[in-house]
Amino acid sequence: MIRSKKAISLILLCALVCAVGLCAACAKKETPAATGDRELLLEADAANALQAGDEVTVTVRLKNVLRLESTDIDLQFDPAVLTVSDEQDDKNGDIYFNFAPAGDGVLRCAAFVLENIDMEDSELLTVRFTVNEGVDAAETALTASVVDLRVSAQEEGQPSQDVAEELSAAELTLTLEQG
Repeated sequence: MIRSKKAISLILLCALVCAVGLCAACAKKETPAATGDRELLLEADAANALQAGDEVTVTVRLKNVLRLESTDIDLQFDPAVLTVSDEQDDKNGDIYFNFAPAGDGVLRCAAFVLENIDMEDSELLTVRFTVNEGVDAAETALTASVVDLRVSAQEEGQPSQDVAEELSAAELTLTLEQG
């Protein structure tokens, strides 16, 4: 009888240790990247031989961002060289945007989704610029930086996470042609 009580006590103790270990493992709230590091990328439809009056479309892409809820991205540009076009898309699939000046030469692009989406290597948004008249620069740079990037937690009921610090700024150089 004493042996069976000890055996039962030992089994219960082992079960308790296993349960505590499982709870500790479940409590981790890491947000894994899809298949690598999260990235912010900039691309242009025409990055070379731009002349005054030309329109250039800049695409902001996100890579390896799972469960995107919202993001704020600042696009920095030289207002002496480029002007933000009045015509901008306010939607890309299930992603909605709001564009607003955030200082001289800074455009804040706020994006949000109605239902979380995975951005494995996807176009987030596009911004159209026009090359100003009378520009004598040979090139100009655009820089995108993430101010806020919220992803939902893996587990239901957990708060979303800001992972903006995981993304480095992206830079794009446009070459201008004197004309």
